[in-house]
Amino acid sequence: MLDPLGIGEVGWQQYPNGRDIGYSGLHATTDAIARLGLLYLQRGVWNGQRLLSEEWVAQATRVQVETETPNQPNPDWRQGYGFQFWMSRHGYRGDGAYGQFCVVLPETGRGDRHHRRDREHAGHPRLGMDPSGARDDGHNGRTVAGR
Repeated sequence: MLDPLGIGEVGWQQYPNGRDIGYSGLHATTDAIARLGLLYLQRGVWNGQRLLSEEWVAQATRVQVETETPNQPNPDWRQGYGFQFWMSRHGYRGDGAYGQFCVVLPETGRGDRHHRRDREHAGHPRLGMDPSGARDDGHNGRTVAGR
């Protein structure tokens, strides 16, 4: 699935040695994560080719596990979890271990990818979308893509 997206080489956390765990630990570029977000935004279609079934995308991007936690002050953490995606009040997002995240907003046709280099900001999404289309600002790894 990654080849048609033009993603190229990625790494996965392995356990035991030599066996990709697959559900976590993806090491990829900011651009690669933006492409994955855009694939989901386009309901599994990339350049006219179906890479994921529409049914899979629908399942992956809706609540599979409830995450309502009374003491959680951030309402986005209380919206539920799909298949590798956290549901948000607006769209859904994939979160990395060190503050990277990809926010997909199907209702606006936008996706936004951030990569924070410090743990202090991990888990604090900021939406700042460029209405002109897609770009990588080169500072914190933000990439914005639209349909």
